[in-house]
Amino acid sequence: MPAITLYHAPGACSRVTLNALEEIGLDYEDQPLDLGKFQQRSPDYLAVNPMGRVPALKIGDRLLTENAAILHYLHQSNPGAELLPRESALPVNQALQDLVWCASTLHPILRQVRAPQRYTAVNLEAVRARGIELMTPILGVVADRLSNGRWWYDGSWSILDVYLYWIYATVAGAGLELSPWPALADHGARVRGRASFQRALAREQAAMTRTGMQLPPGMTL
Repeated sequence: MPAITLYHAPGACSRVTLNALEEIGLDYEDQPLDLGKFQQRSPDYLAVNPMGRVPALKIGDRLLTENAAILHYLHQSNPGAELLPRESALPVNQALQDLVWCASTLHPILRQVRAPQRYTAVNLEAVRARGIELMTPILGVVADRLSNGRWWYDGSWSILDVYLYWIYATVAGAGLELSPWPALADHGARVRGRASFQRALAREQAAMTRTGMQLPPGMTL
C-alpha cells in the first residue's frame, strides 16, 4: 500500500480527517503544522499544497485536499469502516451533501465567530455577532436531530458526528454558549468516548508535545 501522510493542525478541522484515518485503522504518518506561526503558508508546505490549508492527505504521489473531498474518498475506498452510511441507506448523494454543508456552510460561519478578523479589519464584533446570529438556529436544528441519544444518521455513528462536534465545540470555545442545547453536550460526550476519537486526540497531543506547539485562541483538544 502507498505511504500515507496527513498534514494537519491540532485543534483544527483536520482533526476530522485524523479521526477518519484512526477509525479505518490505516497506517499513516502525521505532519503537524502550527497555524499560530502560519506554517501552512511556509514555502515547504506550499510546495505540498499550494492552497496553504489543512488538511492535506498524501497517498503515494497523490495529494487530496479539502475535508469533505478527503472524507468522501476515504469512505468510498474503505467501505468496511462505515465512515458514512451505505449509499443505499440514504437519498442519492445525501452523505456527500452533508459533508459539503459542514465544510462550505457551517465552517465559514464558525470562522466569523472565532476569527472575524479573517473577514474584515474593522468592526470585528459586528462580524462576530452576525456569525452567532447565523449559527444559533443551526445549532438548534442539529441539537434536535441529535436528541435522545441519536447520531446524525439516527442509530449509527458516522464521521459527520465528528465534524459536527468539531464545529459546535469550536464555536463554544469562541464564546458561543451551548447550554440551551443539552443534547449537544450528550452528543459530544459520546463522540469523545469513541476509541478512534481518543486515538486521534492522542496523535494531536503527541504532535504538540514534540513540536512545542500552542493552540490558537478558540481551539481546544
